[in-house]
Amino acid sequence: MGHSCSVTAPEDPPLIQGLPLEPQASSSSSVEAPAKKASEQSAVFDQLPLSSSRFAISRRRAHGWNDGYIDRSKIGQGVSANVFVAEAGRGVATSGSRARWASMEPSRLCSSGCFGEAAIRRVAIKRFRKVGAECFALELDAHSQVGAHPNVLRLLESMHNGKGEDVLVFEYCDGLTVWSAFRAEQKNNALLHRLLVARMMRQVLLALEHINAHGIEHQDVKPENMMLYDFSLEEQRASVKLGDFGWATRGPWTSTRKLPRQGVGSLWYAAPEMNPPVAHLGATRSTRDSEGDVGEADATDDPIPVGRSDMWSAGVVVYMLMVGHNPFADASRKQNEKEVEAEVMVLVADGRFDRQSTQWAALAPNLQAYISASLHVQPSRRPSAQDALRHTDIFVSVARSADNEPLALEGHIADREDAWAQLDGFQRLAWISVARAVGEPEVRREVVVAAFRAIRKIPQAKRHVDGGTDDTYVFEMAKIISHMQTEEAWLREPVALTELLRLAFNFLDVDGDGMLTSADLCLHAATDSEGSQNAVASWLERWKDSRSGGKSALTHTSFRNALGLQCLVPQAVYSPEHPWCGREGIAYACQRGSASAAMYGVA
Repeated sequence: MGHSCSVTAPEDPPLIQGLPLEPQASSSSSVEAPAKKASEQSAVFDQLPLSSSRFAISRRRAHGWNDGYIDRSKIGQGVSANVFVAEAGRGVATSGSRARWASMEPSRLCSSGCFGEAAIRRVAIKRFRKVGAECFALELDAHSQVGAHPNVLRLLESMHNGKGEDVLVFEYCDGLTVWSAFRAEQKNNALLHRLLVARMMRQVLLALEHINAHGIEHQDVKPENMMLYDFSLEEQRASVKLGDFGWATRGPWTSTRKLPRQGVGSLWYAAPEMNPPVAHLGATRSTRDSEGDVGEADATDDPIPVGRSDMWSAGVVVYMLMVGHNPFADASRKQNEKEVEAEVMVLVADGRFDRQSTQWAALAPNLQAYISASLHVQPSRRPSAQDALRHTDIFVSVARSADNEPLALEGHIADREDAWAQLDGFQRLAWISVARAVGEPEVRREVVVAAFRAIRKIPQAKRHVDGGTDDTYVFEMAKIISHMQTEEAWLREPVALTELLRLAFNFLDVDGDGMLTSADLCLHAATDSEGSQNAVASWLERWKDSRSGGKSALTHTSFRNALGLQCLVPQAVYSPEHPWCGREGIAYACQRGSASAAMYGVA
């Protein structure tokens, strides 16, 4: 898809600029005809298919992560990287694009006031120990491939060699994992309620279904990598995000692939094909070369279906949460750590897990069958995530209950398609970038559920897929939040709105020059054609403002105006009469574009 269009504004702009707040009446047909022609042109241009596949999630940056974030505490560490909780918001930004956006911090709010000057945005920052490490490139590639999904930890931005560091910035959950929840109950000689386990593991299977469909094998599915937010033991409720794609790889691959000497993933959850060969089984799958790596031997070249190793790991987790211990816990009886690890690999290679536990015997036969099938030593005999979701009674029951749950937002989102159609192409693109920049823990649960229900009803052939990225979910979320009257209607808690908008704007600003030019905007069209060039030209003409300095480009002010966030202006220029403040400013924006004033509550 060659996006190389060079766009200039047409001689006759498709929309008339500078419309007065109060339209002037005229009986002249010579005035009405051009307006009608402009409206018809705009309708054609606004049908332009859009894509998020070229959003600038990652780029080389001159500034480091600490120019915009302050790290607060370390929450995880590994061989290749450390993970910190960090904050962004007012008073944090110091340079680059953040400095420009910080100067635009709102002094008067668009709504009732939860997005005040003290609001911050928490993120999780993964700082890699070495610049240019393969693990950084592989994790970034995996996230780029799978895109956004409600049950996959969302990558917000990445910085390559920013002040000598490679960094990935993720949405922040609540600091709780499935493992920590399990251990907390275990210390009280109890297990998590089976309903809660079923709800959590269904979400994990939905995440695996999504990433496996995009050709990615996670290879380290374990409870420590299942992040929780909106967690309640009393209500048996939790939202789950599958994270840490440090071992992720593109599939399919064969059993003859080379493995690291120690194997892949985490030993207690790794499938047989992810471990080094076991001596008592002989070289049936592989053998070691002179350097100690696993190489080809008497193994087949049949590809292992993508996701089957992940399904083994998911089966281990379900067993552990339901029964109370790892299915291969018998290995713990060995005398030392080395013997324990060796015994785990033997039990895994043989598929011998504990079926004698009373807790195991108490499980429903259908659930036992799912776990047993997931722990089959032959990958092709394991169910896919989709199979498990469709045919395991407990997951089917949980899904049915979730689908029937009434949503408080139902009345607000019922006509979102009509409202979405009233926005022009740049407004839709702006909202799509906001939907990509926000994380589910920051969004009201009803919004996430509504967006996910919508995509589950869309056939695969009709989804927004471009450049390998399925952005249907992001599109549906954009439709919903754009239709909400205030930010508080869709955001779950206070968040630094300016930081959120900065990130969304930067997604569109591919060349990083602080302005949205025709070259930037063309990249976000799903097609490269004369129609897309004309559409981009109309956006530039319609939304340009005085800050563009005479250039054919859109600024962060243009971006906010297109979103209808007109009160986000510096205190120095704020006044009730300012053209971008209050109800009149919103009405003015709706006249300039195709927005419905009603959707901003000023009809």
